[in-house]
Amino acid sequence: MFKRSFSLLLSLAVLGSLFFSAPSYAAEPYHTAKNPEEFKRMIVNAMKNHEPALRILYTGSEQLVGPNDPMKMIGNELRFKPENNYLSRNATYGYDMSYDDNIDHYIHNFRFDYFLTKDEQAFVDRQSDAILKEILKPGMTTEEKVRAINQYVVDHVEYDDATYEGTSVTLHSYSAYGALHGLAVCEGYTSIMQTLFDKAGIPSYIVTGTVYGPNGEGHAWNLVNVDGIWRYVDATWNDGQDFTWDDDYLYINASVNFLIRDGRVWDWQDYPLTPDSPAAETVDRSQEDKLSVEAVRKNDRTYLIMYGVNEMDDIVVYDENKEPRAQARVYPDYMHNIDGENVFELDLTVELSYSHEFEGKFYVTHASEHRQESDPVLVEYDFRADSKPISPSQITFEGDYMYINGSFGYSGDLYIYDRSGKLVFTDSIADNEDTMLIPLAGLPSKGTVSISAQRYFGKESPKTVIALPDEKQTKPSSRTEVDVYLDGERLAFDVPARTMGGYTMVPLRKIFEELGAAVEWDDKTRTVTATKGNIRLTYTVGEKHAFKNNQKIALASPGVIRNGSTLVPLRFVSESLGNEVYWEPYTRTVYISSSN
Repeated sequence: MFKRSFSLLLSLAVLGSLFFSAPSYAAEPYHTAKNPEEFKRMIVNAMKNHEPALRILYTGSEQLVGPNDPMKMIGNELRFKPENNYLSRNATYGYDMSYDDNIDHYIHNFRFDYFLTKDEQAFVDRQSDAILKEILKPGMTTEEKVRAINQYVVDHVEYDDATYEGTSVTLHSYSAYGALHGLAVCEGYTSIMQTLFDKAGIPSYIVTGTVYGPNGEGHAWNLVNVDGIWRYVDATWNDGQDFTWDDDYLYINASVNFLIRDGRVWDWQDYPLTPDSPAAETVDRSQEDKLSVEAVRKNDRTYLIMYGVNEMDDIVVYDENKEPRAQARVYPDYMHNIDGENVFELDLTVELSYSHEFEGKFYVTHASEHRQESDPVLVEYDFRADSKPISPSQITFEGDYMYINGSFGYSGDLYIYDRSGKLVFTDSIADNEDTMLIPLAGLPSKGTVSISAQRYFGKESPKTVIALPDEKQTKPSSRTEVDVYLDGERLAFDVPARTMGGYTMVPLRKIFEELGAAVEWDDKTRTVTATKGNIRLTYTVGEKHAFKNNQKIALASPGVIRNGSTLVPLRFVSESLGNEVYWEPYTRTVYISSSN
């Protein structure tokens, strides 16, 4: 909806910060204030005159604490008095107290920094007068004046993306001076709006808060009095608006309620209320609409299903560190009514398409009409879909290339490992890609490789072992011992795997234990039992069959005992626990891919 994100107000972010430490003031004169009103007036006058510093000796009987605390006083004086509000846009200040031995009293010390020089401020005044003379016509209503000022700013100011992104910071972009030169961030927009409102005699404030919820970005906009009715105007977001409704701007004449539903958070009770918003006491922040959330997988995507939402609610998804990761507005076209309850579906697979690591635990909030953002609802759901393994039938070789054929059905990554388990090739899988073309030049010259796939939000699939074309090796090795690799790791046996009677025989206990099965041996019956999850295997040495959960499995050759180890045909490993097994005859190597 909007062209850009927006920055936190730098001047107000540092307003009132103590940016200097205990300098010497002995040679500087001080002024004497007899009451808090004089104290405030001296500070305001110093800022209006662009004074760099001010020292005040306070002699009044009313203590400068509580509401009369110097920092609170000056903040309220600048923030909530329209006639002084413009000062906060052009100055930052620091404050401390120092003890003066000559008068045996504490002195209140202020230092001021200004975005604009006196000459630059004079330019703003002259240019603003000329703009108003151009755009305001006799007989205009206050609302027409507000719209004309908003339109002028939208037409003549561009957002300073470089300053917002920090690549080339221009301090003038935080001021009306920068806006009048055509480039500004949100503070510059609000500053020129406020200057034009002031000169047009329209009471207004600059408002600061956050967008996208309480943990969102800092932002600023204006509050303006239109013939006795207070309304909010945001020229920055009006400038970023890609469309208008009924030829109107979305962020002009906005109410408190609208901005709350829009996900903005600010101390709105400190400002005049808009007439169509509830009074402060009717907005009960402690009574939040209850949100029910569940995560489901449908059509190869993950969705958040939210119950109890309303039109134009704002939904925010946070990770387990409470960092916002996705946001959505509940538009009517995407909301359903099921059994009398409003239901909204958010496609997380799309919303988090660039956040594959986001998994397991997350929080969801919403901000509905008359409410601030609700307490977060915890959702625990591992929506990492299992990745489908690459089938050997999908792989062919032609010339200098390996072809993986057949639609993958998802976006993700492909991995190829050499015999030692080292990653030698990776490439991204496009959504519903039909064929992947892999140059053999980047793979080992002979032997085997393991191939796996990993979808976005997914776990890496089991590895599939594939023999590479090998023109140099024309006949198998004559040795009888066999090497066994499990998921790329070579297994060491007390009794090695070997070829016997034309069959490859492997040690049952070692391999099954490496695959996570518990193995028991009954010496009397010479029966071995392996249990993994809900699978129970039993085999009696010498028999040509075994049992898997009481179902008979035929063995190509009976098992034998050699030096205390039970050897069984290689294929039994695949058929019993469902693992991918590949026999590479030229190097006499077995490759096993676990199902984990």
